[in-house]
Amino acid sequence: MIGAAALVALGAGGCGDPCPVDVVPSTDDPEAVRQWHLPAVGWTGELGAAGVVVAVIDNGFQLDHEDLEGQLWVNPGELPNGLDDDGNEYVDDLAGWDFLDQDADASREAVEGLDPVLAGHGTAAAGILAARTDNGVGVAGACPDCPLMLLRARDFDAAHNVMPVLAEAVRYAVAEGAEVISLSDGVLPDDVDAAVMAEVEAALAEARAAGVVVVASAGNDGAEVVRWPARIDGVLAVAAVDEDGSPPAWTSFGPEVGISAPGRCVFTTLPEDGYGSFDGTSASAPLVAALAARLRANHPNWSADEVVDRILATASSVDAEGLGAGTVDFAAALE
Repeated sequence: MIGAAALVALGAGGCGDPCPVDVVPSTDDPEAVRQWHLPAVGWTGELGAAGVVVAVIDNGFQLDHEDLEGQLWVNPGELPNGLDDDGNEYVDDLAGWDFLDQDADASREAVEGLDPVLAGHGTAAAGILAARTDNGVGVAGACPDCPLMLLRARDFDAAHNVMPVLAEAVRYAVAEGAEVISLSDGVLPDDVDAAVMAEVEAALAEARAAGVVVVASAGNDGAEVVRWPARIDGVLAVAAVDEDGSPPAWTSFGPEVGISAPGRCVFTTLPEDGYGSFDGTSASAPLVAALAARLRANHPNWSADEVVDRILATASSVDAEGLGAGTVDFAAALE
C-alpha cells in the first residue's frame, strides 16, 4: 500500500542519488518543498490556462485523489444515465474513457501481480500537470487550472498495450475538445505492427491539423534512440534533465528530441492519496504539456506549430547533444 508519505521512484527505475528537498515553494502546498522541478523551469505559481483541456493518455488514474479532485474535464453533453447522450458512441463518458476495457471507468490501475509503483504511472503524470495548487494539500501542478481529460489506453501488464488503441484515444481527445495531448509512453519502432503504426500516425496527423499540440516522452533507454510515437514528425519529443540541468544516464536522446524538461525526482501524486518521486521522461512530458496549455490560453489563435515554436525558441541552453532546443522555460515562454 502506498501511503501519503511514501517516497517512491517511478518510470526509470529510481532516483539513485538523494532527491532535492527544501525548495523554497511559491505555493502553500506542503510537499512543494520537494518540487525542485517547478522553480527550475521558471514556474512561480501563476494560473492562466482555464478552459484549455489537456488529454492525458496513460494506464489509469485515481480519479478521486485528494489533489486531483475538481481538476477533471467534464463532458458537457453527457449524463450518468447509461445512455450515449451526446451521440459520440461512448456511453456515460463523463470525464474520459477506458479504451482497453471500453467503458467509462478510467480509474483502473491495479493489476494482480503488477508492481504498485508502475500502477501509479497515470496518477503521477496527471499530478505533475495539474494537481490542485494553493489548497494546503500535497503538491502543486504546473497547470493547475487545466481541466484534465483522463484516457486509459496503456497496460504495463501487457507489453505496452497502449499502441493498438492509441489511435482511438487520440481521435477521442480531438473530437471532445482537447487542445493538448500528453503521452508518457513509447516503444521501439521495430516493436510496432505496421498497420497499427500507420493508423496512429494518421490520428496524430489529424490532431495536428486540428491545432492540437501533442507532447510525448522520448524514452528511458540511455541511448541515441527516441521511442515511437515521440519520434513521429510533428510530435514534440521530450528528453529529461536533472536538477543540475544535465541529462541523466538513462534518458533517451537524439535528433528527434525537441525539448528537455526535469525528469529526475519529480515529486507528484500517487495512488491511494499518496505522493512520491517520479523518474523518467514520462515525468518530463507533462511539464512541457502544461506549458503548451498555458501558451494556448494566452494565444488562442496560434497553430500547434506556433505553440511548439515558442517553447523551442525560449528554451534555456543545455550542455549536451541530442536534447533538442534546451530545457523548457516557463518564464521566458510566457513573457
